[in-house]
Order: sequence, then structure tokens, then C-alpha cells
Amino acid sequence: ALLDGLRRQKTVDRCVEVFHWAEEQELIMTSHHYVHILSIYKERREWQKAFELFAKIKERGAHKDIYIFSTMISICNKAKKSQWASTIFDEMIACGIEPNVVTYSSLISACANGATPQSAVFRFQQMLELNIEPNSFTISAYFTACEKGYMWPEALE
Repeated sequence: ALLDGLRRQKTVDRCVEVFHWAEEQELIMTSHHYVHILSIYKERREWQKAFELFAKIKERGAHKDIYIFSTMISICNKAKKSQWASTIFDEMIACGIEPNVVTYSSLISACANGATPQSAVFRFQQMLELNIEPNSFTISAYFTACEKGYMWPEALE
């Protein structure tokens, strides 16, 4: 609750300080805490810090959470690291976490905005095969990928 309140007050520096203090005290951190800090790093475009924290989260075995994976995929999207987004998505699957429309949308957007629009089309088709219903964000990312990859026949299917 303290981290939520601090974040809402836009005192993100203090929020990060409290988080690091809690880690030093070896307090139990939940995925909720991690997602908040990762989101702060995303907002600040501090990609390296986000990936360092993700590595720590994995060392602690606390990464097996769809929200952490979704946040990391979204960070990859903002950082224009589509390959990293795909790797994290595949790691999520390997952990036994089933993707949802949010994780697929973030991944498709990362691929569309990065250098791999063909991967976005592949992931969109994969999502449909799993009977995951796309939302407007997914459709928009898919059309962006088709446009960037000159794949309009795929977009019209």
C-alpha cells in the first residue's frame, strides 16, 4: 500500500528508495511490488535497470507471474527490443504461464514496432489458433506490422 501511495503521488524517487530499502531488509516482495518498480523504470526509460531487476527477480524464483512477464514485454516494446520481447514471451511459456490477450498484444506491438513485423503476424496467427480473442490494441499492432512488413494480403485475411 505504501508503494502504491507513493507512486500515485508521483514521488517515484522515494518509491524506488523504499523498494531498495525493503530489499536490503530482506522483506518479502510480491509480484505487485516488482511490477510497480518495473513500471517506474519503463516510464523513465531506464531499460538497463529494468533488466537488472528482472534478473534479480528470476534469481529469487519470483518471476513466474504473468504480470511481471507482461510488464517486461511492454518494456521491450518501449525499448524497441522485439527480439528480447520474443525471448521473454517464450520464457514465460516455458514457465507454464499461459499467455493472454495482454501478453500477446504487447508482444505483437513490440514486433511491429521493432525490426520483426513478420514475427508480429506469426504471433497474431498463433494467438488466434489458441482461441485468444484480440482486442483493439492487438488489431492496431497487427495492422502496423502488416504495413511495415508490406504484408497487406495477410491483413485482409
